[in-house]
Amino acid sequence: MNELDPLDRKLLNMAQGEFPLVERPFAEMGRRLGIAEEEVMERLRRLKEAGVIRQLSGVFDSRRLGYRTTLVAMGVPDNLLDEVAATVSRHPGVSHNYRRDHNYNLWFTLAVPPGYDAEEVAQELAQKAGVSHFLSLPAFKMFKVGVIFDLVESWRW
Repeated sequence: MNELDPLDRKLLNMAQGEFPLVERPFAEMGRRLGIAEEEVMERLRRLKEAGVIRQLSGVFDSRRLGYRTTLVAMGVPDNLLDEVAATVSRHPGVSHNYRRDHNYNLWFTLAVPPGYDAEEVAQELAQKAGVSHFLSLPAFKMFKVGVIFDLVESWRW
């Protein structure tokens, strides 16, 4: 999908930064855009199927909820990378992972709830995945950058 119509662009802007927290958010989005709730849901479904939208979800401050996080880098043989990535992705504290061109070629963030030690869970996950070389890089200070891609207004460098 290379071309988005103006309504898709407005809808994507709204979904990124102005998502209404009401009982029927898609109806409210439709009201703001001048279209029916069903059309909003159909457009979002089409954009998700086309890979424009990865997911529609809330973002929480895990530290305020008592969670601890660590960035984990694993050194995985190339022929096992897909298998290990799938094992890692099944853990409920891992939202996604990335392949890197490096000796440590699989990177992911691990979040663990109160009462768990992120370092220990990272080690258990590495053992379960059959990985002996890994680094756990815990977060000491959080730097959060919010990014909203403005698809309506033009901008320049």
